[in-house]
Amino acid sequence: MNRSEPIPIRRDRSFDSVLNRLLRMRSQNHESFRAAMYNFLIAAGVGAFVAVCFILGPFVRPLLWAFLMGAVLFPFKRRLAESVNNWFQRLEERDCNVLVSICLSPLEATEHCGRLLIGWLCEHWQLLLAGCGVAGCIKLLVLYAPKGFLLALWHWITFSHGLFVQIIGYLNVYVLIALVLVYLTCVHFFWKPENSAHFVIAGQSMWIAIAGYLSSFLGALQVPVFLLVMAYVTASTAYHLQTREESGSYLDRLQKLFDKNDFERSLSNFSICGKLGSEPPLSPQSEVEDISLSDTVDSTDTFDAKNGAEIEGHQSDTFFKLLFYACLGTFLYRNVWMFILAAIPILLHLIYTVGVYTGITQFACSKINEVYQALRSWAIEHHSAVLPLCLPGVLELNYKINTIVRDSLKSSVESVTSILMIILMLLIIVFLSVFFCVNIYSETIEVAYLGKDLINKTITDRPELIDILPANMQASIDDALDNAHHYGRRKIETYIDDWLADADKVHATKLKEQILDVWDRLIQYWIDFSKADTSYGPRVPTDALKSTFGEIVDNPGVLGRY
Repeated sequence: MNRSEPIPIRRDRSFDSVLNRLLRMRSQNHESFRAAMYNFLIAAGVGAFVAVCFILGPFVRPLLWAFLMGAVLFPFKRRLAESVNNWFQRLEERDCNVLVSICLSPLEATEHCGRLLIGWLCEHWQLLLAGCGVAGCIKLLVLYAPKGFLLALWHWITFSHGLFVQIIGYLNVYVLIALVLVYLTCVHFFWKPENSAHFVIAGQSMWIAIAGYLSSFLGALQVPVFLLVMAYVTASTAYHLQTREESGSYLDRLQKLFDKNDFERSLSNFSICGKLGSEPPLSPQSEVEDISLSDTVDSTDTFDAKNGAEIEGHQSDTFFKLLFYACLGTFLYRNVWMFILAAIPILLHLIYTVGVYTGITQFACSKINEVYQALRSWAIEHHSAVLPLCLPGVLELNYKINTIVRDSLKSSVESVTSILMIILMLLIIVFLSVFFCVNIYSETIEVAYLGKDLINKTITDRPELIDILPANMQASIDDALDNAHHYGRRKIETYIDDWLADADKVHATKLKEQILDVWDRLIQYWIDFSKADTSYGPRVPTDALKSTFGEIVDNPGVLGRY
């Protein structure tokens, strides 16, 4: 374009062209462009808010920390500590094993979640039924009959079947089971009090074989685990012999390992179904509470009864609940698979409830207890042949360790919950920071690319917009770039001369030339990359940069002296 004959331009038309280009790009790539613009505006707002907080930091920081501790962290920590304390009190009252309770806690907690979901559904079943009916009708009218649930259910059935078949294939225990059955048959038909000593070694060898087989599942750790089990059995037996009230020599105490009454006392507290098999149900609700963790993990009625009058007096709580339910409904609508996941605890709770109401649970537990009592009587009668001699000592030591662990954990609930809250807060801060930084960075790059494309396409379609800029704008940019190149070259040269002032002149000069060549080629590569569509002539390829760096690294005469 000849600048001596400028073409009159209507500036409003020029800016209209920019806006039209912007709107056209938005219509062509509306999702990414809109997301980028929204995130860019959010990032700008967050930056302004951070700047304000930085200025008002001495005043806002104590208030924010007090609000965080007083309104969020401390109530949650207190609620968690009280729940865990109640759980330990229930454990102490029922005299349950801590390890067994911890292992069963996921199952019982899942049933507790199902109970909460059932209660919530029973309270809001009319609203939920109406909403589900309307949503189902809309879904059927807009799309088609949903097949995702049936497909997911089919995948779950096939996965369960495959897993079951695979587990059964790994159970290669025919020889062990055959030996155990043959031995128990021999004990049943040939054992007598007169020849019971002949079965002692065989019975203890059978239990050692079972322990070794179970340890073989641990792979490389099977030998250490087996040795630890044997050491624990020996220590428990010695502890049991030392804590006996009878006086006498050690050999006399060893003879007490064959005492029938000792095994009866050790097994007297064991029951398969616990209270459910021995006590009649008072009401369906009480039975559900007995078999769930709702009494031990958390007692929501206790907390709700304290603040019931206060909750009814605040309408803000109602609005917050409505907002929470709206967010939850939106999340469930976008993640339909959560309904399938929620069906697991609901189904578990329904099975428990149906079993209690119909009496199936009581009947099954009574039959199981009858079988257990018969087996227990037979095993105690033949205790020296079918039971491990270390069983009383192991049970006594387990009870002692369980009591110590339970008391120590109960005394450290406050400190443990505080540590967990601090760790949780740090993890949340780290994850949110990484997420926002990555998101803001990606969207900023998207905005930069969209801005570049907007400017390039606008200038290409409307070259008269260049006349809006000063006449020497491009020359000024080129001069600034050239000056930056020469200034950087001089600074690098001065720094290298100062750094290699005491070095050999030949090697110092060679190293300086190589570093300056790298600088020149980097600048030229950047210029060629920026003007890839408009420049002509030779360019600096990437291999040239690699070879220049390689000359510096592979030069033993230069790098070997510094």
